[in-house]
Amino acid sequence: MNSPEELVKSFIVDYKIWNDHSSIIYNKNRSDGMEEAENNYQLLIEKYCVPEITAQGIAFGSESTHSLDQEKIVKTSQKGNVAFIHSKHIDADDFESDYEYHLKIVNGSWMLTSILYVDADGKYECL
Repeated sequence: MNSPEELVKSFIVDYKIWNDHSSIIYNKNRSDGMEEAENNYQLLIEKYCVPEITAQGIAFGSESTHSLDQEKIVKTSQKGNVAFIHSKHIDADDFESDYEYHLKIVNGSWMLTSILYVDADGKYECL
């Protein structure tokens, strides 16, 4: 079984690949590109998330909101089969975003149950 940190890092890598590819295909053909981006996002959700997850609408752009080059894990807590990972993402303009990953063990493997964007006003689902 992978650790919660390994799963989150793997998700971040795959998310950036998805974002970058989606941005390219969308700029070539908006209609087909959006459909492909949505389909590929669903595959990402199925790979990393518990089956009962209903994903939010997709959002991608020229700079990914998740990238190992810009996002670092700052705190991990685990109790039994539940884990919480806090990360900080600093974009090219030095804007800081805080995220909270929620995970649980399903069939012997860590899976995401939620990703929250955290700011002074609250926590917002962004998966």
